[in-house]
Amino acid sequence: SYELSVDATGQGELRSNSTVGAIRGLETFAQLVEYSMEGEVQLWALPVKVQDRPQYKYRGIKVDTSRHFVPLRRLRNIIRGMEAAKLNVLQWHAVDGPSFPLESKLYPSLADKGKYCPSCVYTQQDVKELVAYSRARGVRIIPELDIPGHSGFQYGMPEIVACPNYQDFADGGARALDPTLDKTYAFLTEWLSEMASLFDDPLVNVHRDHDYYMVSRRLLLMTAGTFHRCTATRCVSSAGTRATPSRAGWQGTASRRETSRPSPSTSGAASHARCR
Repeated sequence: SYELSVDATGQGELRSNSTVGAIRGLETFAQLVEYSMEGEVQLWALPVKVQDRPQYKYRGIKVDTSRHFVPLRRLRNIIRGMEAAKLNVLQWHAVDGPSFPLESKLYPSLADKGKYCPSCVYTQQDVKELVAYSRARGVRIIPELDIPGHSGFQYGMPEIVACPNYQDFADGGARALDPTLDKTYAFLTEWLSEMASLFDDPLVNVHRDHDYYMVSRRLLLMTAGTFHRCTATRCVSSAGTRATPSRAGWQGTASRRETSRPSPSTSGAASHARCR
């Protein structure tokens, strides 16, 4: 919240008990400025007094950079527009079935083989700079990393995808991670931990997207900083007793029509010819 007052002579005062409140007040002050056709600058409708506070804690927009790669300069423009409109949350839908443009140091093949073009990738340095840029403008970035379907893992790591060549939607987004493999959970623990550290936000949206095969309604839960995995009947802590994955629910999938789809990068074409 903030309080802004400007008298008839143009003398102003801005009060706030937080940095973000001061940013919002400065934005309001900037919006009081008018520019004439002759280039003269003046303050509008003086004297003025504004007492402002947010009605909603979450005021956000969502940007999808998997279906349409958005250059960093445009992401910064979006954040600048959010600052002007006093929006405070950018939900970044970073990866999805069409492409995987987000760099991972632990699993570099994900972006190397999943990006649309050589320059269509967000390096970890890019992400860190964008997070810092947004925070300086009172905007937090929440990453959305779709799991288990719509994930884009089939390009760089087809070995953990149940049917990497299976195509249901036009963008191939129906392909899901294989919940019957222990290495799937080991990968998710490492990769999600890396992404959580990179974005440095209390929340990571995993979306639980399109679980077609009903083996697990929640492939992964993140509670109190601990990753949990789920089978068809129970969830166990990653630090607790290991459960034997169940293949229940996979019957009949072999009859689904499978077609090959080239990956965004030709080097990332899925090598699997059939479902397990």
